[in-house]
Amino acid sequence: MKQFIEPVFQPIADAHGRTFGLEALLRLRGYPDRSQEQSLRRWEKTGFIRTVDRAMLESVVEALARIDFFDRPMRIAVNVSVATIEADGDGYRAALGALAGLVQRVIVEMTETAPITDAASVLRFAAECRAAGHHLALDDCHPSHPYGREEFMRSVFPTLIKVDGEFLCRCHATGEVSDLRRMIDAAHALGARVIAEHVADEAIRDFALQQGADLLQGFAIGRPAPFRRVERARAAPPNR
Repeated sequence: MKQFIEPVFQPIADAHGRTFGLEALLRLRGYPDRSQEQSLRRWEKTGFIRTVDRAMLESVVEALARIDFFDRPMRIAVNVSVATIEADGDGYRAALGALAGLVQRVIVEMTETAPITDAASVLRFAAECRAAGHHLALDDCHPSHPYGREEFMRSVFPTLIKVDGEFLCRCHATGEVSDLRRMIDAAHALGARVIAEHVADEAIRDFALQQGADLLQGFAIGRPAPFRRVERARAAPPNR
């Protein structure tokens, strides 16, 4: 599986444009993005996602290990499905050790597409990631998903939550922000930082910051690219 994977990296930045970390995103050779999304959902249903998640983690480790660093890169986020956590959480967490040796901090990003069927294993995985010193992030949070609810946040105790991009854009378009603010306030009450996703332009960026987002991710912040290209962009002088 690993030979078909080409990881790319997208910046996560603060309000001043300083890079907080990079998210490693799965890209499959020869697959358009929409087809990849459909494949991931199918693999979650069949259990093959466990193989994919481990192969992606290994590919990210190899991509970073090929770079000569004077300093380790800051934070790298890797995605893991709930289906993988429930089937092999201990094995995946052990494999994170190779990545932890290459970066200052690992961000373990739990994706939202698979249903939770074994809450105890998910909570144990979350606790063990925190104990290992990793950041724990909840992906694509919105009010109609457990990740966006205060009671779930309290049980998992993430260090980061990511606001679903479609939900954020809908709030911006309609002006209805009560659910968004409630979710952000719940995260802040736990000491978690909030990442606004799909920040495609300055209007969405400003809106997200006004609502209390701490960090930003999207095309207006930086597009996914191979690691060397992202590092060159980070090193370049800012435009403003």
